[in-house]
Amino acid sequence: QDGTFSAPTGPGLGGHLVLVPAVEFLTRHLDGPGTPARPITYEGRAANSYDVEPLLPFAAPSGEIKFASPLIERAALCHGLNTVRLSRMTLLVDHPDLGSPLCFTPSKSAWTGVPSHRLSIDKELTRGMLADADVPVPQGRAFQPGQVEEAVRYASSLGTPAVVKPRNGIHGTGVSTDLRTEADVRAAIANLDTTAFGDRPFIVETYIPGDDYRLLVVGDRVVSVVLKKPASVVGDGASTVAELVLEKNRWRLENPHTRGCLLAFNDEAQSWLGRQALTPQSVPADGQAVRLGSAGNIAAGGDSIEVLDETHPSLLDLAVRAVHAIPGLDHAGIDLMGDHHSGADGHPAAVIEVNGNPATSFNHFPLAGTPRDVSTDLVLRSCTLAGFDPGGPRQRLSVRIAVEGRVHNVGYRQWFARRAETRNVSGWIRNLPEGGVEAEIAGPAGDVWVLASSAAIGPQRASVTRVTTTHIPEQHSPGQFEIRK
Repeated sequence: QDGTFSAPTGPGLGGHLVLVPAVEFLTRHLDGPGTPARPITYEGRAANSYDVEPLLPFAAPSGEIKFASPLIERAALCHGLNTVRLSRMTLLVDHPDLGSPLCFTPSKSAWTGVPSHRLSIDKELTRGMLADADVPVPQGRAFQPGQVEEAVRYASSLGTPAVVKPRNGIHGTGVSTDLRTEADVRAAIANLDTTAFGDRPFIVETYIPGDDYRLLVVGDRVVSVVLKKPASVVGDGASTVAELVLEKNRWRLENPHTRGCLLAFNDEAQSWLGRQALTPQSVPADGQAVRLGSAGNIAAGGDSIEVLDETHPSLLDLAVRAVHAIPGLDHAGIDLMGDHHSGADGHPAAVIEVNGNPATSFNHFPLAGTPRDVSTDLVLRSCTLAGFDPGGPRQRLSVRIAVEGRVHNVGYRQWFARRAETRNVSGWIRNLPEGGVEAEIAGPAGDVWVLASSAAIGPQRASVTRVTTTHIPEQHSPGQFEIRK
């Protein structure tokens, strides 16, 4: 541990190999079956099974699939809307009967104003606005980075466990919960220095007991509720904690959302093991829960369980009121502490954050519970606000795709044709004399969507600047795809 070796008494260097820090890497590269033999459950629910293969064109080298914007495009295309891809993050949706195009980024629409989004980022301002609207929130205060002693004293004055989090944080980074001693609060504040928020204001607030939820509000209704459980494993009486983490990570690799955010033995995980008198080499008893994280942060290895159908109506109403408390906000993710079975009357509940740019991937792909197609909710809501009804979803699509950018002499047509041949589509692709590439494809909606959305990626040497996808009458023989001159 001090970087030196003692003189060995036997063969070798006298040390031993420690693989715990590499557990995330090992999960991705160890040989073995595609899925673990032992079934995994979440809050008593069996793990969901997904077809990851169609989404692999959108996977980054880390394994994370960047599919929020493609899922918006899928919803638009399946409802007969044309699309213009300006970048991997920016999408225009149009139709001849729309007055003007609708603009989407991965989780925002044109109906989310910049001022309202800025307000939602500042957690201190948000808490004040929610309190003014009689939405229950934790008691708390913001502090500057140098006000450690003042923050510790304030936490002690609350008379309850405390939470420390960045004032303008995202993705649960730097959030520490259930802090019961001054030492816990100091450690949490010090932990901020290991994040990008170390030199920025932070918040100390009361810890609300209960579970952590994300309620996605679109317009006047909640379209998904995800229970977010902190990172953990459950013992089987034979495996070490490290082995349990490897096993659970193999399941996370089978989920399109969690395959990019595996459990790891970082400082927070090691700290939680210490609080439970455990190490990565410990063998927990059968059924023993071992906690590895503080907040219910899916990106840090937490579990996502969709529970909309079981959620008490009072919590749904509370989430809608929270969104309406922020002027100009039409949809948002509401982070709430409470009990979804009991509701606001049967258990203390409070809104802890409003997310004006909410992630939607875990709504589509929860580890357990009913998947929710919230991208369709967002697209249809935008159409409603624009005074347009696109009608129901289509099972088959026929589209023309125009691709602009550096797409000549880089193998783009061959790249596209190979992907077309793996999908159940027909059509053709050709170079245009004035530059660019044009394709026509027809087939099942899911297959056509994957090709249309991945057209913005292209082969390694390509540089795509714009992709326009327009609906056309179907006119190709099934199963035939060709490269035209």
